[in-house]
Amino acid sequence: MGRDQRAAAGQCTKIVTPMDPPLRVLHLEDAIRDTESLRADFQLKGEPRELRSAVEENLFQIGKEALSNVLKHACATEFHARLSFDSEAVRLELRDNGKGFVADSANRGGIGLIGMKERAEQVGATLAVTSEPHAGTTITAVSPYQEPVAT
Repeated sequence: MGRDQRAAAGQCTKIVTPMDPPLRVLHLEDAIRDTESLRADFQLKGEPRELRSAVEENLFQIGKEALSNVLKHACATEFHARLSFDSEAVRLELRDNGKGFVADSANRGGIGLIGMKERAEQVGATLAVTSEPHAGTTITAVSPYQEPVAT
């Protein structure tokens, strides 16, 4: 990993610090906007609603890991994140224009992708990874709504 990539990855870690719910996942916008090594944007679609704290935390961590992977590995110039609230689920879509990779059942992914899948499963969400060499990567996490649990 080159010096610029290490600096960008360190910047991501520094920016994405623990924050209290509600809707902690919205703080991804701060991390995304503060990256200097790529053009990035964050979109919010729909009316935000209260989520279980575990869902908020895991979506936030999935976004943080995806951004970290882009900064470390993708050689991307663009990163787009969209958090959508619809009538049945919350959806986090993360997309880059980096170098991509072969995403198939034989290539289960590195530690970061495995961790994202595990985080999604912990809260009953699905995680889809779509990628092709030289065509970037899209990661989509979808979590159906459940009643928030008082903490």
